[in-house]
Amino acid sequence: VPMDFKEMKALDYIKFLSINMSDKTETFLILFSDFSSSALCQIVFGYNTPDWLKRVELRNLAMEVFQERHQKEQWFPEIKKCLERQQIMNMKLSHLMT
Repeated sequence: VPMDFKEMKALDYIKFLSINMSDKTETFLILFSDFSSSALCQIVFGYNTPDWLKRVELRNLAMEVFQERHQKEQWFPEIKKCLERQQIMNMKLSHLMT
């Protein structure tokens, strides 16, 4: 599932902060907390994300938010759903390209 407009704008802000701020961990955690679980999965697994967002520290922060959100439930099924949705999107895109 593609990120929505609000998430895309938040990514712009995160990119700006990653370049211009020294201590940004808490700010990133707050920003990532507004992302959907699907968007967090995209960041954690680095699919359909820009290269700058694939940095380990950003992926770890996204995973921290994801784990915190799903701490009282099994969150592996949510990751599986995200990956399945991504596979479906990849198949549709592949079909359009052939």
